[in-house]
Amino acid sequence: MHPYVAIPATVALVWRAYSRKSLTPAGIVTAALTAIVHAIHPWSVFFAMLVVFFLAGTSVTKVKHHVKASLTLSSSGSSGGEGTRTHIQVLANSFVASVLILLHYRQLLARDKKDDASQECWPYGEDLPVVGIISNYAAVAADTFSSELGILSKSRPRLLTSWNLRQVPPGTNGGITLWGTVAGFLGASTIALTSVLLLPFCSVGSTSKAGKLIGDNQLGLENGSGWALREKVALAFAITIWGGMGSLVDSAFGGWLQASVIDSKTGKVIEGNGGAKVPLIASHIKKDDNGGSRRVESGAGLLDNNAVNILMAMTMSLGGITFFTFIKTTCKSKLAALHSSSQLARHFRTFTLSMAPFLKQSTVAGIRRAIDEATANKNRIPGCVFMAVNKNGKTLIDHASGDRGLDTRAPMTLDSVFWIASCTKMICGIAAMQLVEQGQLRLDDADHLEEICPELKKIRILKNVDEYGKPELIDKKNRMTLRMLLTHTVPALTVAETRQVGIDWAGRAIERASGMTLSGYMQKSIFQPLGLKSFCFFPTAEMKNDLVHMHHREPDGNLRERDHLYRRPLLVDDDDISKVHNSGGHGCFARPAEFCDILSTLLNSGTSPKTSARILSSTSVTEMFTNQIPQFPNFGRRGIAVVKPDLANPMSDLYPQPLEQPQGWGITFMLTIHEGATGRGRNTAMWAGLPNLFWWCDREKGVAGMIAAQILPFADAEVMDLWTKLEVMIYADLEEGKGRVSAKMRHPPL
Repeated sequence: MHPYVAIPATVALVWRAYSRKSLTPAGIVTAALTAIVHAIHPWSVFFAMLVVFFLAGTSVTKVKHHVKASLTLSSSGSSGGEGTRTHIQVLANSFVASVLILLHYRQLLARDKKDDASQECWPYGEDLPVVGIISNYAAVAADTFSSELGILSKSRPRLLTSWNLRQVPPGTNGGITLWGTVAGFLGASTIALTSVLLLPFCSVGSTSKAGKLIGDNQLGLENGSGWALREKVALAFAITIWGGMGSLVDSAFGGWLQASVIDSKTGKVIEGNGGAKVPLIASHIKKDDNGGSRRVESGAGLLDNNAVNILMAMTMSLGGITFFTFIKTTCKSKLAALHSSSQLARHFRTFTLSMAPFLKQSTVAGIRRAIDEATANKNRIPGCVFMAVNKNGKTLIDHASGDRGLDTRAPMTLDSVFWIASCTKMICGIAAMQLVEQGQLRLDDADHLEEICPELKKIRILKNVDEYGKPELIDKKNRMTLRMLLTHTVPALTVAETRQVGIDWAGRAIERASGMTLSGYMQKSIFQPLGLKSFCFFPTAEMKNDLVHMHHREPDGNLRERDHLYRRPLLVDDDDISKVHNSGGHGCFARPAEFCDILSTLLNSGTSPKTSARILSSTSVTEMFTNQIPQFPNFGRRGIAVVKPDLANPMSDLYPQPLEQPQGWGITFMLTIHEGATGRGRNTAMWAGLPNLFWWCDREKGVAGMIAAQILPFADAEVMDLWTKLEVMIYADLEEGKGRVSAKMRHPPL
């Protein structure tokens, strides 16, 4: 903790204790040493817990102090109530936590020597001393609130350790009331709130300042080490419950092990000074005619109040660690086993889809049937995956059908891997906008772009290509900006090639601004925070085993398998990966489900609904979905000329719309400004990948989806007709008769 915070805070606490006489001189020294122990830890949360406990504890102690003083007696003969606390009482509440803080600090120092970045945040399920420290303060806070406020209850306390819960005088060790129990949970909640607000939680994909991944890429409740809102809420709830139970454990220990001494004449409980034991024979009075003025109401008298408090704190701290370890090992191993079983996972997905609130079961069945019919004839579509999601990350429908290849019997599954080609562009746009937010890139500053990419100063543009394919290059007249690269308005090449080269130059700008490869940057800033494990430029061996085969449709309509078009990332050795260009325009391989996780994040204004990680501000997302080329309302109606018939079919219109409706382009994708014929809302984003992958993202109606195939050439009529049909079915269900949904459209976007 920073000294400029810890030192004045410690001095202020000491002065408060001294001026209000809440601690003895020895107690003040002990409290100051305790504060120092808490302050040397690099995390401020533990010092904050100490402060919260001290301030809250002294505050409830003062509540109706005169009333509480009249309910008990002091062993010295004066009225009862909490007096000046001693050093023993300070240690009773904080000693266990102080020991655990020192142990954890030593653990962090050992990691620091190994260059381990995990001390910068707390991974879920790790650093068990942290759990013990929180448990300690939650329990002692609960005990303080319960004892100081519970004694004011209008109902008489009942002895927790008696078989019939008999009534006992206020202040009896082991006596509990409903109000005191509620107050205990209230006290624990103050520590729970402090913990959740100040603990340095590791989110999914957290990295150190040096760029090192901390933990893994999964949430804690999904067998990982990342914290999201639900993990934090669960922690706060657990702390409150566990701490509240601490007051009951203290009552049980007190009822069994600590003697409660009653004044025979007044019937009031006698309290020992500073938490010490109460002698049965008082030194300041004489025995009465019945042999004495005091009697034991309950308890064995083995421990005094301070010893009971230390025993309770130790029990709750170690118990909290044990319970958290049980959750981490036993419960999480069961979750891992569930996830590892593909059969159980499939049953779970089927059940989830059947219970989906946004698509009727009949619609889900109809979509699956339509896909299965399309893949039943392998000459139509050998296999494909279709998926739709909403802004909450909920899967509306996911279905894999057919086989991964025409010449293989390996079934297409939801885990099948696709070369997503130009679907990569949208992800490159997200990466660029992240750096714009950070001030490392600028959308409209040509000087800044040329400083990062000086090659763009003298780059020549393409005027024409002759009949032999030879390009005619001329000097450019206008300077380029990042926005131009991201919106395909760079006047450098032909329409199709501009999309490729422009986005690739944006990718190079990202690399140079971040000091990382595009692959490394996307992993760190997009894929890891979203928990995407199978999204990359260079597929792993496991991904290659799940790779969908590439196909080619001949002019007569027949299909055949062919080699993958983008082969080098599939063949390159690990040692040569650094030599391969990371293409922001077409370089990624992925599973459709993980691509849809990115789409649901865009639907949710830049925050993942699954991991709670924010990868873009809502302002940046809105900018991406804003029409960047209002001056070109008919850009998509010019069609796409085919230079290589084996790669693309001719298209007269990127997205059929009435002529009076302008077309739009956002940052890296097309926008249908008006409502679409399939039922999509206004300003829906959409684009595609060369081997006939198509996606859309409708922020207005909160739905997005993707259909994935691996067929060349692009704009395959079979895949596009199926996509149109499925999109119509989804919107027809979502609309429930609201508005018009037309199924007349033959070829959807791009």
